[in-house]
Amino acid sequence: MSIKLIASDIDGTLLPFGSNEIPKRSIDAIQKVIDRGIRFILASGRQYHQMRRFFSSVADEIDYIAENGCLAYHNGKLIYRAAMSEDLSREILERVLKIENCEIVVSGEKRYYMNPRKMDLFEHIRDVDHAKIERVDSLFELPEPCMKISIFNDNRSADDLAYWKDRIGSKCTVQTSGHNLIDIVPPDVNKATALKKILSLVMNIE
Repeated sequence: MSIKLIASDIDGTLLPFGSNEIPKRSIDAIQKVIDRGIRFILASGRQYHQMRRFFSSVADEIDYIAENGCLAYHNGKLIYRAAMSEDLSREILERVLKIENCEIVVSGEKRYYMNPRKMDLFEHIRDVDHAKIERVDSLFELPEPCMKISIFNDNRSADDLAYWKDRIGSKCTVQTSGHNLIDIVPPDVNKATALKKILSLVMNIE
């Protein structure tokens, strides 16, 4: 049986933890896969812009699943988007804003949005992660729909995931991410659901 498609995560897989540069051997391996006519898909909780930057030499030759399955791109075009309802995003934001020391990052299709309590996380995302991010006065009035809400708490304990699943898990998908983040995305959305969309829309595989 011939291989038609390979999908890979980034952090801890192609990108070593603590690094901000993809090893050349990984890029070379991806190029060999592409040259053999095998479709390559990157699947990550990261931003589409970030992913393209990491893999700039092959950026136009691969497909992308970004924001933990909220966005999928084929041939540089958005083919799938899962956004939260305004009511759900407002409910989550209102809950999180009541918690002391939490920072919130809202993911839109084009960029991240923060109304930071401190500048540390904002500056890390902008200057170290090189993501597109905008500082706003209110997270309730954004210029585009909310894809994902990320909660950062320096003192996060192991039961925070259970805390959020217990309170809003019936309305959305709650999962852990890197940098002490808890990611909240629309219900029934994850990397696998986005991959299925690509398979059905691009490769006619259900």
